[in-house]
Amino acid sequence: MIKSWFLPLLVCFFVLPAGSFAQYRKGEKRPAENKPAIPPLSDREYWLRQLNKMARPVLANLARDNLKKAMPLVLSKRTDNPESRRKAASLEAFARTLSGIAPWLNGEGGSPAEIALRNQYREWVIPAIEHAVDPSARDYMAWESPSQALVDASYFALSFLRCSWLWDHLNDTTRKQVVQALRSTREIKPSFSNWLLFSGMVEAFFCRYDLPWDPMRVDFYIRQFEQWYLGDGDYAALTDKLKARDERYALIQERLINADGSYPATGRSIVYRGGAFH
Repeated sequence: MIKSWFLPLLVCFFVLPAGSFAQYRKGEKRPAENKPAIPPLSDREYWLRQLNKMARPVLANLARDNLKKAMPLVLSKRTDNPESRRKAASLEAFARTLSGIAPWLNGEGGSPAEIALRNQYREWVIPAIEHAVDPSARDYMAWESPSQALVDASYFALSFLRCSWLWDHLNDTTRKQVVQALRSTREIKPSFSNWLLFSGMVEAFFCRYDLPWDPMRVDFYIRQFEQWYLGDGDYAALTDKLKARDERYALIQERLINADGSYPATGRSIVYRGGAFH
């Protein structure tokens, strides 16, 4: 006796097309589905997404005085001076982020989505600066030490040179605290290298906003780099041994480019290494 469920199944087998059960043969294309096409992102939309992805965690948290609590801090086992790195981490994240987006913050226009995004960041960035320079805030940054603070303070200073909108929208108290924070970096002695430019950038900020500044520091740094730089990426400060080493390193670096044009994510200064390829 045929079971009650077998007969309907047998009917379905002969009535339905074979393709309803069979798998597509290897290499055979399935019929195109009528899904609505998603328009590709423009270059500007893509980069705005990247900006938001990187800057939002820093500035949204700092605006709430919550950056140090929320930001994960992971150091390599081989990092130089881990305690110094830990202390400077929040200022490094904030100052470099702010410097990077400063020209965009200073701009106007764009699509409605871009304008809305810029307005959101403008709402975040003012309280973020306030918390970074207010000694009573939980997210008050380490401006006087370690020496790394000078590097990142220069990025903070550069933000105001790139974006006058920031200075124009700070209240008087925060302006005074910004000036005090940057002045405190004068206690950090830069090494006799490109670090001279970091101190020079801080003085350039003071000059730009008609604050007392040190012309001698700026003049010295400019003259020193004129002596060092010989043109075409060559510096007089390099000895023959160092120059040979750097030329060999440049050859190796070029060979690290993958077949698809991508670069290896290795080393501490990945962005700088990527930029060097260009």
